[in-house]
Amino acid sequence: MIGAARLGHFKTKIDYYNLLKREPETAKARLEELKAGRFVWFAVGILTEGEAGQEDETHKVIETDGEMGEEPGRVQYALLEDPNAEFFRLGFTLEEAEIFMATEVEAEAEEVEDENG
Repeated sequence: MIGAARLGHFKTKIDYYNLLKREPETAKARLEELKAGRFVWFAVGILTEGEAGQEDETHKVIETDGEMGEEPGRVQYALLEDPNAEFFRLGFTLEEAEIFMATEVEAEAEEVEDENG
């Protein structure tokens, strides 16, 4: 699947590990994007008239006008981890992603020590 990585289509976890060997910085950046993409906005409730709702980095309120067939009103959304995100579908865990990132950093550190030692 090395060719798939070159084309930008990462279909398996192995594609990320293969890229780590060839282009560690690119592999790290792509996995970081994949990890960050595991969060999505979910509708968690419909607000009643006069109810303020919560708005911060992980919550927002959206006014709906009924154009999409929904009831007009205000909907509370929360930014939550999606268990069906590509990050998880490929088989990654948060712990494995941290090890993946550290492996590349440790390899660079060893190379510097070898050159100076």
